[in-house]
Amino acid sequence: FDAWFESPGAETPFPVVIKVQFKKMSDCEQKQKPYTVLRRKEIEKIAPTGKRGSLEDKTDAGHKLSHELTKGFLAHTPGPKATVTAPDIVEKLQSPGNIRIKSADGNRKTDRKNDAAILDKYVVGEKLTPEEARRAKQAFIGGKTVSGDNATLQGVTEKLGEMEVRTGKPGRPQKVKNM
Repeated sequence: FDAWFESPGAETPFPVVIKVQFKKMSDCEQKQKPYTVLRRKEIEKIAPTGKRGSLEDKTDAGHKLSHELTKGFLAHTPGPKATVTAPDIVEKLQSPGNIRIKSADGNRKTDRKNDAAILDKYVVGEKLTPEEARRAKQAFIGGKTVSGDNATLQGVTEKLGEMEVRTGKPGRPQKVKNM
């Protein structure tokens, strides 16, 4: 569609009209976009989840290995950035093996808060708290379940499994994959 924007003329000596055109992307074009720039609704169009939550029961279909964590790990991985197109990852993460039914509050608040904390600690190299480690273990198991032969998801899952947990006990730190 087209949009028109006009300046009131106060900032410039003459009114300025800017015409902006937004082009709707076809499904084929959408599938060629890099995975890291896709929004939630675009992901659902490429590969809808098979499981659904219920408004009545106040449940959601939540991802074990979330798209936010996957995108974050890919964005903060050192080295050259490979352009991964959407279907390569989306179909795996949207598969039933990576989806679980849980409370809407737990999915929308708790999991997102823990995912953000996990990603922050991955970036700075800190150890996870026990609560964050439980969420990281869920994500690790989800990643192992769906990664298959996808090298990108295998890499994200491996990095997640190598994160260390702050246990307060002496000795070698425990890793997520060994919990």
